[in-house]
Amino acid sequence: MFLALAGVVHFLLRFTVAFTGGIQMAVSIAVYCLIALLVPMTLVEASFVGLVNGIVLMVATASPFPLANIPSHYSGLVSAKLLADLFKAKTQKLSPIKVVFIVAIATTFSLFLFVIPAYYGILNLSSFANTAIPVVKGIMAGQVTFWAYLSTSLTMIYVPTVIANAILSPILYEAVRPALVRYGFIAQ
Repeated sequence: MFLALAGVVHFLLRFTVAFTGGIQMAVSIAVYCLIALLVPMTLVEASFVGLVNGIVLMVATASPFPLANIPSHYSGLVSAKLLADLFKAKTQKLSPIKVVFIVAIATTFSLFLFVIPAYYGILNLSSFANTAIPVVKGIMAGQVTFWAYLSTSLTMIYVPTVIANAILSPILYEAVRPALVRYGFIAQ
């Protein structure tokens, strides 16, 4: 359910590509991090879910190099799982501050593990790139350096995405957790 919802949210945010220079905002991270924050699973299970998550979001994306969504969103989910395990108390409930911190770190991993594969993927595997996006043409022509692509991604994508995720993640966590407890999916 969370993967499907993350895919829908990611698909709906495709419009952000037009005003962000070629990468879309990823508020979907706040949605799929709920899996790692709420559902007890092993690292192997989280890795599998992270891989499926990356594939789902690759299909839903409008980004310049869709394949970069796989390592990006895989790392986002797995990093959230590892941090959630680290921060959970005996009650298995995370405070809103911990939820914000975990999702912000997951967003950070996700961004960097999108930008690096996307930039070098566009350069080396251009047949998989969305050449309709102007930044792809600029990268392929050598007019956009990695540092320019990274700095633009940080200011136009990362900052608004991490702010949106910091606002949404504790709200979503507090809204969904009681239902999962009530129906016996997770412990009190």
